Amino acid sequence: MDLDGLISIIKNGNAAFFVGAGISRQAGIPMARDIECGIINVLGVEDNDAVVYKEKQLPLEATIESIIKYTSSSEKLFAIFHNVSPQRNHQLIARLAHSDKYQVPVVLTTNFDTLIEQAGAFNVFVDGVHQPSMIKGLEFPCLVKLHGCVNSIGALCATIKDVANERAFERRRYALKYFLDGVKIKDVIVLGYSFSDKFDISPLLRALQLPVRFWIINHNDSNLLRSNSLSDMPDDYPLRSYDGALIDLNTDKFIDVLWAKTQNDPVNSLAYEKLQYDAKLALWRDDIEWKNGYGIVSLISAVLFRNANCYNLSNRYAERAMGEFDKSSALDYMCILSQLMGDNLRDLGDLSEAVKNFKYANKYAKISNRVDYSAKSLNSLGVVMEDYAKDMDIKNESAFPHSSRRKAIKYYDLAIKRAEYVNDKELSSICEANKAIAMKNIQNKKYRIYAFSILHRSLKVAKKVGDVKSVARYYGMMASCLSLLGRKKWAIDLWFRAMQTSKDIGDSQHVAIWTANLGEDYIDIDKIEAEVYINDAKTSFAKLKMIPQEKYCDYLLEKMCKNI
Repeated sequence: MDLDGLISIIKNGNAAFFVGAGISRQAGIPMARDIECGIINVLGVEDNDAVVYKEKQLPLEATIESIIKYTSSSEKLFAIFHNVSPQRNHQLIARLAHSDKYQVPVVLTTNFDTLIEQAGAFNVFVDGVHQPSMIKGLEFPCLVKLHGCVNSIGALCATIKDVANERAFERRRYALKYFLDGVKIKDVIVLGYSFSDKFDISPLLRALQLPVRFWIINHNDSNLLRSNSLSDMPDDYPLRSYDGALIDLNTDKFIDVLWAKTQNDPVNSLAYEKLQYDAKLALWRDDIEWKNGYGIVSLISAVLFRNANCYNLSNRYAERAMGEFDKSSALDYMCILSQLMGDNLRDLGDLSEAVKNFKYANKYAKISNRVDYSAKSLNSLGVVMEDYAKDMDIKNESAFPHSSRRKAIKYYDLAIKRAEYVNDKELSSICEANKAIAMKNIQNKKYRIYAFSILHRSLKVAKKVGDVKSVARYYGMMASCLSLLGRKKWAIDLWFRAMQTSKDIGDSQHVAIWTANLGEDYIDIDKIEAEVYINDAKTSFAKLKMIPQEKYCDYLLEKMCKNI
């Protein structure tokens, strides 16, 4: 594919643009990576720690969601998207969308800014603001904002939370399917978006398999054009199964040529606005310190390091925050920090210290009358009791695991009562599901039947709130209950559902887990099928470096050989 070929695709009509942050850099809006680095720098994180965080390359939505969750104001954080003007990228896209000659009816974007709307009038659909039922009533040209818009901060924060927590997939799935399939788009020109996300748009497009071709402009500084068919990309590339190409090309040159070929007036000269986001982020930091106390900066740092799975660093900044807050007037933050440290210690394998911190969190929650925080800490105590039971299972200390599980069930019951008291149906559902897992693991048929019914209720709640990750988990846990009850064929159906749901959201780790379980349940039904699934799971575990699970697959295969 060459430049003339790309321009012919646009001229032929029925093409859409899919644009990301890269198209707004000229206007002075930083790239997602720059924003993340700016946030971590302005928080005053120590240099060596900042390097560790930046290497993790977390999704910007996850970083922003963590910030707005613990601060009372988010307007100044989003100031980096305001007071900017559309540049020639935006102007050209708007012109093509309004041209009868070129027919670009749809522009899809993950950008929060309003630069495309400023460049030309569009019928706009904003995820989180508009209901999916409105989509079919939109007239062309239309702009589809998949991650929300800074014009509606409340809705944007809610959408970012959904994206960061891998929820509300159905809304974005419906929008993508309708605008790229329902209106018969043939080609999608991608600008300023790399498809490097593993948690939202990329897995959705991989799962949808729409009948469109993708032409992805992969910006580089060279004026030379290199084109690689998507089918020749590595196996893990999300759009590998689509027709189209990844085109290494200077985006500015592409805009120059496209403008010259499609517009009558000369292209505007290229001029990058100065990036001034550091100063805006500094104002945001001063604002949250003034409103929430000096310790808030260390608390946010601790949360961000937890997101990056840097548990020791997270605890170091959490301890710093505890010393910076006034304990007598910041009980809510003491509870949050104790809970955070408990979560970190659990993931580090220090269960006894985790229990201490969860108990501190519950204590602070009671003093401050935060029933919702108390529910979370009690649920965490139940989880740790189940961890203790699992350790005893491994060590074959058969006399003790069930006593720990019964303690876990008591904690879960208390957590459920508190969650119901504050009408937090989602948390109540999670606690009930955890209780069901503890009951399932007690060798009692009655408990397992009851566990299945609890998980089924939790599944309905997860579907209702769009928590696809939990939907897959509950399918898997329900399958496990049926398997333990000897209902292997019914279990197999649910393993398939769990596997497909995890596949849809790009959760390769759980796809491998459900595949292994599926293979194990097939052993007594169809040994050939069992061997296929177990080998598939083993290969996936090897790629993911999940050594214990890979060894368990070897054990299953060896066991099958002995029984043949």
